[in-house]
Amino acid sequence: MPQEQYRVSIKELRTHLSDYLAMAQQGQEVVVTNHGRAMVKLCPMKKLRVPGVLKGKITAQPADAWEFPADLAAIMEGEIEE
Repeated sequence: MPQEQYRVSIKELRTHLSDYLAMAQQGQEVVVTNHGRAMVKLCPMKKLRVPGVLKGKITAQPADAWEFPADLAAIMEGEIEE
């Protein structure tokens, strides 16, 4: 289902700001216009990321657990040409 969109002038937005913010929070896009030209769009925010929420839940192998391919190392050292 397409998202509803409302066009509102700056003057109308100032007069009924809380109403338009509530509409945006409920998922409706509110396009703010200035002399009939779209300026900005009010829309609901996506869920914010919370720093540290996965702390202790993700583990990684230590750096020395991965073996660097010998042939790639030789190329990087200039011992073998590609």
